[in-house]
Amino acid sequence: MGLLNAASWLKGTIDGWLDTIESLDPSKNLKGVGKVAGTLNKFNPLHHLTKTHDGEKYQDLRPSEVFEDVLVDARFRPGAPVGTVEVEVICAGGWTSVGVGDAFSAEDCYALVVLDGGVGITSIKDNAKVPAWSADERRAFRFRIVDPAATLYVAIFDDDPNPLQSDDPIGRCAVGLRSLAPNAAYDAWFPLVFAATEGEALANAGRALVADEPLATAATNAAGKHTQKDSRGAVRLRVKVTWDDGGMTMAKSALTDLLGEAKPQYVTFPATKGGKALRENVRFAMYGEGACPHDAVNEPFSIGRVSDHAHELVDVLLGAVSGLKDRIVALVMYRNPVRSLVALVAWLTSVSNGARAVAWLWLIAALDLRDTLAGVREDDKAKQG
Repeated sequence: MGLLNAASWLKGTIDGWLDTIESLDPSKNLKGVGKVAGTLNKFNPLHHLTKTHDGEKYQDLRPSEVFEDVLVDARFRPGAPVGTVEVEVICAGGWTSVGVGDAFSAEDCYALVVLDGGVGITSIKDNAKVPAWSADERRAFRFRIVDPAATLYVAIFDDDPNPLQSDDPIGRCAVGLRSLAPNAAYDAWFPLVFAATEGEALANAGRALVADEPLATAATNAAGKHTQKDSRGAVRLRVKVTWDDGGMTMAKSALTDLLGEAKPQYVTFPATKGGKALRENVRFAMYGEGACPHDAVNEPFSIGRVSDHAHELVDVLLGAVSGLKDRIVALVMYRNPVRSLVALVAWLTSVSNGARAVAWLWLIAALDLRDTLAGVREDDKAKQG
């Protein structure tokens, strides 16, 4: 039992180390851009109001002052741009408090926007059960798209200031660009999902029942506790798609998909710790919780694979130690007298000349190998002796 407990402790320690390695530096270099907006927003009278839990009441519906151009390396996305998409993240909220946020404070929220290989990240709203972004904050993004069949993904995360911890995903939504009318400006709430459970589906289907309830308490008050207990809330987006050719390429892509398989979607990341952490967040935004297994093609270093190999190595070492213990006991108890006498002679001759120990070890290993190939067990050895 002592060896089993030691092996279990070692496996747990290894997994702890790997989890620490996996979650180092959660892309602070990208989200840090929001700090600049935070400095400017102190002059905005709406800024302090939208930081509170009542962000729903103070949504800033003014046009965003600056659209961040999201650039993608053309080497990884061949082809000429066919259109432009503008996305503004206005507000979010309505999620359950179970399993979301910290124990003593509301969530520190930010939105992750993914489209056609590009990634945009809003500023962080501290302690905001219902985060609302102001017009002069980092909330608006402009994408030049190459794939007319691309899908817009938006995910809400709870930022963790601890560099050793990953950010907690709250929910995500997906909007196909071909479902939007060209040159039309959409302003709508999109329901969020986490793991696509039945409870989340019920919450989204029953959202009309709590339409008049504040977002901060819609999932916890008496009116919503039955249908909204697993709710992941919703996000308000303003989206506009403009096609360079009026939409002809988009229409052709729909016909092409009917004749063949849809094109795979790729997102490139820097080969840094922050890039690896951002990759996990983008994976959630695109596929949801647990819906996208690690791909060995674009993820040569897999924490899961290293953990499996480490556990296998611990089991091998445990078997070797356990086998050595049984072998020593068998020799001491003379269960196989001939083998015990050989070990005794080896010990006596090796004490006077240590170099002989190597030869004796080779001999004993050869005898064990012979017994293994012949299928002889320890009990059989005792009978033979």
